Amino acid sequence: MKHNIAIIGLGVIYRQHIQALQRLSNIFQLTAICDINDTQLAEGHKLAETQLQTDNIAAYTDIRQCLQSRKADTILIATPPHTHYQLAQQTLSAGYNTIIEKPAVLHTPQLQQLYNIAEEHNVTLHIAFHAAYAADLIWYNTHRQETEQNYNLGKLRQITCQFYDPYVNNGILDKGRETLGGSYIDSTVNELSVVDTITPLDTYTVSQRHETQNNDGITISSQLQLHSTTDKPNVSLITDWTKGINKKTTTLTYDNGATILLDHSRQTITLHDNTTVHLLYDNHDAPRLPTQYANLLTDYHQQLATHQTNQRQAIAVHQLLLESKHQK
Repeated sequence: MKHNIAIIGLGVIYRQHIQALQRLSNIFQLTAICDINDTQLAEGHKLAETQLQTDNIAAYTDIRQCLQSRKADTILIATPPHTHYQLAQQTLSAGYNTIIEKPAVLHTPQLQQLYNIAEEHNVTLHIAFHAAYAADLIWYNTHRQETEQNYNLGKLRQITCQFYDPYVNNGILDKGRETLGGSYIDSTVNELSVVDTITPLDTYTVSQRHETQNNDGITISSQLQLHSTTDKPNVSLITDWTKGINKKTTTLTYDNGATILLDHSRQTITLHDNTTVHLLYDNHDAPRLPTQYANLLTDYHQQLATHQTNQRQAIAVHQLLLESKHQK
């Protein structure tokens, strides 16, 4: 079954959505787009029709008209985080399956409210944790057991994520990035979703949190330490927009001292054992973000077919992210 999809919000990540839909033309068809900015809408419309080789994409500046058109069965909300909750209330109440870019909400109770609306209207709510669909991460989770056995790694003891984006120069945030909500809201949520695929976050609590803000009060770097109430690895999450680099990694430290480095930017996996480095996986020739979004949409399609959602993961991630954020 092919799904008709509409995208609301044609900002920074929109191009990645289009490239992912290009790959999945056998299961998804973009039928509508919506943005309140006329110029952005026109440019996004031209890009979509060119890339997807179609002239059947409707364009709207008013979400109400978009929803009334019934041109899609799935709505993808890709607007700034502070708008997600209100828009999702509208799409779900109108009877649309809805995908929301991370984070879905900025206050924890709002997420359960959205799931309640989805259940009331018999539709699906899916949160777009794109980092959790990195090709290297999927390979590691698929081959984890055999890798740990083959290299006699022992128990996983520490998970350290370091996510860097080059969005701040001399303390000044790049134009257009202010809508992301800062490095903690925009980047730490990605790290949490990555960790949750390795070890579910349900038993974790925040043991320490620190952040640095610029002169405008926007978080530009942060550190979050997690501890589990059960015998699970400790977790350190580091985000920074000031280093001038675009690099995302997850380092896994094992009992025997060996480490596995998941380089999400290069889409490679290396195992460091004493003085030897083993290349376990290499997908660096593939574009990172379109690959992640294609994997995400493929999983969404499969979950629709089996009447599943990523609700457990969404609640665990948002609770740690937002309850820590609002701690005084």
